[in-house]
Order: sequence, then structure tokens, then C-alpha cells
Amino acid sequence: MTTAELSLQAPELPVRHHAKLMHAAYRTAAELAVRAESALPGIGDLFLSRAVVIVGRQARTRLGTFTAGSWTLDGTDLHEIHLNADRRCGHPTVSTGEDAVVTLAHELAHLYAHENGIRDTSNRGRYHSRRFAQIAAGLGCHIVRPNPAPHGFVTDALTDEARILNADLVSLMDEALRLHAGQPRPQHVEDSVGSGSISSAMPASANGKYVFASCQCLLAGRARTVRMSVGQWAMGTVWCGACQQPFTTTTGAAESQPFWSSSPGRPEALPVPAPSLTIGS
Repeated sequence: MTTAELSLQAPELPVRHHAKLMHAAYRTAAELAVRAESALPGIGDLFLSRAVVIVGRQARTRLGTFTAGSWTLDGTDLHEIHLNADRRCGHPTVSTGEDAVVTLAHELAHLYAHENGIRDTSNRGRYHSRRFAQIAAGLGCHIVRPNPAPHGFVTDALTDEARILNADLVSLMDEALRLHAGQPRPQHVEDSVGSGSISSAMPASANGKYVFASCQCLLAGRARTVRMSVGQWAMGTVWCGACQQPFTTTTGAAESQPFWSSSPGRPEALPVPAPSLTIGS
């Protein structure tokens, strides 16, 4: 059988389903951005002109990532929003579709913050700031702080209003997310990725001779870090055999983390002001 004879109408053909999932994720992110225009002016055009949506597999505790400037088209830098298609690490109290919608809204908040010069994370991308929470609220995310809450805010679901407004998108993602990962990639017990794993690493040394980069492993609560000379370092060329992720510097991805996996019970909700009243560039 030649390639020309293959029918893409075959209902269970994997490539057809993956294409459907990619389309659903892009459409969902685009609709979320457009629907948030009143709270976050310009986010619709920003997404359509500067974002690329990728659907695939990631380390098991990642729901999604935002990576600034990871693609280039005709000289224009584009930002990547990556959705983890394996939702087994997702929030257990919401549907798979809603969980995916929340992740896409979360990464859109990072996109908006990046393009407007807003510092939305702290501690090398580990904790999400109040300003991030305000942006995410404008995209319909329910904002909580884990209890106890030493640092950071979490997007754990859609608000009741956003759940009604985006019911069509939740249904779309529920239908599209039928593709599941098989056996997880092997990890050494001591190198396992925890719910507090971080996505970016330490910056270059003060004298500018070295680059410090980290993968997603945690060793005694701290990121596994390597040092390389600036001349030898190239992003994406050094990978960790334990977590199967590249070593990245501080320009790496900011990620959605399932903080609820380490906090018993549902965290107490935090009221967040209207984003349009408090956010500036």
C-alpha cells in the first residue's frame, strides 16, 4: 500500500487522532485568549501572533509548560505552550477536559506576563506570584494557596462562572484527550521528579565564564545542577538520563505543577482582585 492509498478517514488511525488533539488544544487556547480580552487587553492578538501550541508527553508531574522564544518563524521569535497529553498527574477533583483547559489558561497567563514584562514567578520559577494569580483569574482560573502556604498560588480548577462560559471547550478537550501514555519512563528512585520540581536553573556565574543549568530532578530538595563554560554550553544539548529532560538555564520553561499532590485536602480559596484593575506592564 502506498502513502497515497492510506485513508486518513480511518477512525482509529493514530495520526488522525493526534491531529484532532492538536487542533482541539490550539482552538481551546485561542478561545480562552479571545474570551479574556476584557480582563487582559491584547491577549487574543498576542496568542495568535506569538504562540505555538504543542501537545505531547512530559515528565509525569508536569501538566504543561510555557517556554519563551523557543521557536522562530521568518525572524520572529515565538513562544511555546506545551500541553501534557498524559493527564494522570492532573487534579483529581475535576474532569480531564477541565484539567486541560485550566492548564492551557495557566500557560496563557505566563505568555501574557512575559510579553508585558510582569514577573510572575519566584525562586527560579518554582512559585507563582500574586501578579500571576491575578492574570490567571482573568482567564477564568480558580486561584488557591496550598494549606499550609509558605509560597505561591495555584490554579486548581475553573471558577464556577468560567466553567459555564467555557463548557464547550471542556467538552472539546474531554473528547480529544483519548490518547494515553503507556508505561512511564524509567526513573531512579533517588532521582525521581517531585511535585515541587522546577523548570529553570541558576543563572550564569558572576564572572560570566560559566553557565549553571538544571534538569527536573530533585536531590535532597534541591535541583540537580551542572556547570559548563559559556563556550561549551548550548541549550538542548545536555540531557539527564534519570528524568529524561534537558538541562536548562533561567530562560527555560515555567510550568504548571500539581501542588495538591503534596497537600492533603483541598486548599483554601483565595479571593483575587479583578486583573484589569491591578495589572500593569
